[in-house]
Amino acid sequence: MAQASIRFVGLCVHLQHVTAPGIGVPHRVVMLSNSTPNRGSHLVEQHRPALIRPNGDSEFLTGVSLTIVNGTSEELQYDGTWEAIPHLKEPGALTPPLNTGVAYDQRSPAAAYFDIDAGTLCACTATKGGAIAARLEFGIGDETGLLLTYWDGREPDWIPLADGDKVLITNVAAHGVDDKWDYLLNYDIVASPILQQEPKLYMPQVAPPPMCEPSPHIQHFDLGPMCSNSNYP
Repeated sequence: MAQASIRFVGLCVHLQHVTAPGIGVPHRVVMLSNSTPNRGSHLVEQHRPALIRPNGDSEFLTGVSLTIVNGTSEELQYDGTWEAIPHLKEPGALTPPLNTGVAYDQRSPAAAYFDIDAGTLCACTATKGGAIAARLEFGIGDETGLLLTYWDGREPDWIPLADGDKVLITNVAAHGVDDKWDYLLNYDIVASPILQQEPKLYMPQVAPPPMCEPSPHIQHFDLGPMCSNSNYP
């Protein structure tokens, strides 16, 4: 079966319908941006989500929803590596309330949504530093493509996809190096970004997933585990 893939690298927050029913699809990836650097007393480097097309062209993602159209996969599945994606809270801890304006209603600091209804989601290790990325693999046909719908009403964009095409979505600091507190940007997905105790990503106690396929677009990134994708909650 002909296939294509989307890889998500950096600060990308994953929502599932079971814990975020307002997304209206089985799975949504939320990319957050920040123009102001501070989270409480901590410095968070500016992040701007970016899309790298199969032909290598790149663009920033600002106010846009993305989705696969006319794919041939029939349902959404998660393979065994998915357990390696970090969570915003530890098991047994109280679940922080979702900021529905950010998660559902395109409110700042949401910059882009990627809605997923079919395919296979898996995890891979994006960098030598140990950052965990997510990858969506899905079947394609003659008319499969990636639809970009802009929140300001601009004409939608269309990226046709062929067998073997790879799309890359990143959300990292401009210099491609994570700083100590950058992960706090993830917590803008919840209603109280700074919780009673300083939030910290929960890293599941599982074997690290295999390395992602090499990509010239991210080979210079120096990202540690705290610059991984994350699951809500």
